[in-house]
Amino acid sequence: MAGKVSSITIPRNAAGKYYASILADDGQDAAARPTCITRVAGYDLVLSHYLTGSGGGKVANSRHLVNAYRRLRRDSKALSRKKEGSANRRTARIHLAAQHERVTNARAGFQHKLSSELSTKTRR
Repeated sequence: MAGKVSSITIPRNAAGKYYASILADDGQDAAARPTCITRVAGYDLVLSHYLTGSGGGKVANSRHLVNAYRRLRRDSKALSRKKEGSANRRTARIHLAAQHERVTNARAGFQHKLSSELSTKTRR
């Protein structure tokens, strides 16, 4: 990969994992925006479904998050029962933070897959 690195940021999340964010300039201009819009689609977030399209299509809520919410509740209760300052509480806090991260990643993955599917569908 060619380019000049502007900055590198290495944050640590609550679960103790490190991530690297690298900002680089590749020397190329930004891609041009499309000049002609061929199709318009509207979507609405609703309570009964995750998403409803202007064409009548519906996207169901992500059901795999139900078990994740149960685990979040269980881990949160386990943390609340631990004595403050103890090693067991520290471990429980890390378990809860890791579970929060899993839920966040599952939500982001679902939304990314859905947006990719919708954008390829509207391009056709």
